[in-house]
Amino acid sequence: VPDPLLTPAALSLSPAFLAIVIAGVALSVLGMSLVGVLADRRLALRTRRFEEIISQLSLARQQVEASQKELEEQRLRLDTAMNHMGEGLCMFDAEKRLVVCNDRYAKMYRLPPELLLPGAAHRAIITHRIANGILKGETSDSAATQVLATLNALPADEISSRVDELADGRLICVTRQPMPGGGWVATHRDVTEQRRSEAKITYMAQHDALTDLPNRVLLREWMEQALSGARCGGPSLAGLMLDLDRFKDVNDTLGHPAGDALLKSVAARLRRCVGETTLVARLGGDEFAVIDYVSDPVPEAGLLAEKIRKALSVPIDLGHHRVTTTTSIGIAIAPRDGTDSDEVLRSADLALYSAKSAGRGSFRFFEPELDRLLQARRGLERDMRSALANGEFELHYQPFIHVASGETCGFEALLRWHHPQHGMVSPVQFIPLAEETGLIVPLGEWVLRTACAEAAKWPDDL
Repeated sequence: VPDPLLTPAALSLSPAFLAIVIAGVALSVLGMSLVGVLADRRLALRTRRFEEIISQLSLARQQVEASQKELEEQRLRLDTAMNHMGEGLCMFDAEKRLVVCNDRYAKMYRLPPELLLPGAAHRAIITHRIANGILKGETSDSAATQVLATLNALPADEISSRVDELADGRLICVTRQPMPGGGWVATHRDVTEQRRSEAKITYMAQHDALTDLPNRVLLREWMEQALSGARCGGPSLAGLMLDLDRFKDVNDTLGHPAGDALLKSVAARLRRCVGETTLVARLGGDEFAVIDYVSDPVPEAGLLAEKIRKALSVPIDLGHHRVTTTTSIGIAIAPRDGTDSDEVLRSADLALYSAKSAGRGSFRFFEPELDRLLQARRGLERDMRSALANGEFELHYQPFIHVASGETCGFEALLRWHHPQHGMVSPVQFIPLAEETGLIVPLGEWVLRTACAEAAKWPDDL
């Protein structure tokens, strides 16, 4: 039986060989381990890179979502702001296609949904306004063509503004602002109330608040236009200036409400006396003016003045009182008595003064001599104001004689004015002037004081 502990010679290996084999196996194992380690590291590196890419993509997605959310919020804010504007807003590109518009614009012109979409043609929107009678005027195709031609002729590089009137009476101010790349943005603002307020302010500035008649401002404007025609060979103008006689007595005795009622009644009667081409104005206080076209000036103006005089002489019912008043009228003919409004009114005023001086309730035509008389009157008034301070007035005394006894029983103080240049001025000249200007009050006080002081020095038997 062979001994198992003994190896046959043929199967015996040398230690060196075994060492090499074992070293090779070890190296193989180490190599495989190294390859595994390197593979694991490469995998880990790729995994980390992949995770970093995923993280970056996630961050980018979050940033995109945040940007989209911010853009959406901005769009909502912009839409809210646009749709809460008091004005209509629209934007068109260089091809005249709608870019955007707000609700106010859509409602203002009652635009259907298809005309609110981006890309809607400007021509279609304008045609819709005209064909549906939204704009005031015709609704035909030719009307739309004409409006479009007018709009297309607007300068593309300048701001333009216009006012469109809608069929319902509203006024829309359209302001177009060009954009750098072509096209434009336009605002559509309802200016109806603004224009009404402006018209009301203008009306109030040109009309009397009490009688609703034109005032001096509108009178001058109207006269300048009429006079420009008269100077070029058109019809003449008759300018009548009138005031109410003793109007102050009505105010003083019945009160200002009665005076206002009288003035309104006079204004109504004056309107009924004239035609549509005649202007009736209140100049202030109880002064009125009537301006009319005349072909035969003197007879026609005289007939009009007489008609007015008779109409105003009829008693006026003021409620609890009936007032009878008269009027004095001065007449000037243009361009004979003046070539501008101021000159004509001044001539009529001079004629009015002449009428009042001659007797109330009458009318007078302007005469060149009246100007000289007025200048003399103004100079007399100016001199009289300084005469009292300069001691130019003096008193003369006329005795009262008792017829039966022949004795002096009193004296009448007579006021005289010794003018330094003109000598003695008749009381007939300066007393009426003093009454008109109010100088009669201080003048009367001076007369009373002076007469009493001088009488105190007389002998007792006087």
